[in-house]
Amino acid sequence: MTLKLLLSNGGWTRYTEHALIANFHQFEGVSDLHSRSIHFGPHHYHRLNDDYEPIHRLCTLFLASASISETVGELPFRGFLLDMNKLFEKFVEQAFIAVGAKLRVDVQPQKREPLSKSQFLPMIQPDIIVKCAGRTTAVVDAK
Repeated sequence: MTLKLLLSNGGWTRYTEHALIANFHQFEGVSDLHSRSIHFGPHHYHRLNDDYEPIHRLCTLFLASASISETVGELPFRGFLLDMNKLFEKFVEQAFIAVGAKLRVDVQPQKREPLSKSQFLPMIQPDIIVKCAGRTTAVVDAK
């Protein structure tokens, strides 16, 4: 049921859609129940099955056609944190890599290099170094 709901939402890349369909076919022998007939009651978790609790809660949200929000609801869900600085750096890094591949320039993310040729100057580690023909043409720090 969760896979069917995910597939119906659309907006997936071809790779993700293909992976969802491939997983969907793994459950062809399982009968499909309407979400109202599924019991969402409490489960007993112990040391042998504690690892499944977060994914069960996430599936419960999908099956209930709910989503994560800031308002208190009847389905408990543990929060999670994202380091937005790292997320933005990775986004910028992937954008530079994609464009760099098209322009045939070398994009080196998070590479540690000396500030200059002198042995006494400090090392720097910018977010991205762009090189053309082996020569540094740009140094990027994403903020």
